[in-house]
Amino acid sequence: MSLSDVLQIKASRQKRTAKYAAVITPLRRHGLARTPNSNTEEQKVRVYLCGPMAGCDDEEAGDWRKEASLRLGEKGLTTLDPMDRDYRYTQYGNDPASVLPNLVEEDKIDIEMSDVLLVNYTKISAGTSMEILLGWQKQKRVIVVAPKDMQLSPWVHYHSHEIYHNMEEAYDHIIAFHNRIQS
Repeated sequence: MSLSDVLQIKASRQKRTAKYAAVITPLRRHGLARTPNSNTEEQKVRVYLCGPMAGCDDEEAGDWRKEASLRLGEKGLTTLDPMDRDYRYTQYGNDPASVLPNLVEEDKIDIEMSDVLLVNYTKISAGTSMEILLGWQKQKRVIVVAPKDMQLSPWVHYHSHEIYHNMEEAYDHIIAFHNRIQS
C-alpha cells in the first residue's frame, strides 16, 4: 500500500466522520439523539434491532425483527430496524466503499437515536459485535438474546447489560424498562 493510498483512506474516514457529526450534532441540539436520562414522558423508548444480516436469508434476518417491532410496538415502544436499509443484495462489485459507508453511518445514527439495543445473537457476526460495542460506548442499554448452548465472546458478555436465552424474557425486560421511564 502506497502513501497516497493511506492518505486517501484517511481522508475518506475523516469525510465520513464529518458527515456523521453533521447529522448527529443537530439531533443532539434538538433533543432527538438519545443520551442517558434524556427521556421525557412524551418520548417513547426507542429500540434498535441488532442482529446478523450478512449470510442470512430473509427469514433469519427479518422475521424476528418484524415480530419484535410488533410486540414492542403494542406496548408503545418504537423500533429502529436496519433491515429498512437491507444491503445484502446491493451490487457494489469491487467498490464497497461506494455504498457501504452510508449504510454503516445510518446504522450508527440509529444506534445514537436509540435507548436500547435488542441483540438477536443467533450467530457470530462482526457487524453485530461492533454495534454492541458502539451501543455500550454510547451508554445504551444492551440486551442480548443468544441460544443457551452458544459460547459468547467475553467481549459480548462485558458489553451487555443483560443476556437472555429467549425473546420473551428480553421483551419483558425492555417493556419493564419502558414502563419505569414513563412513570
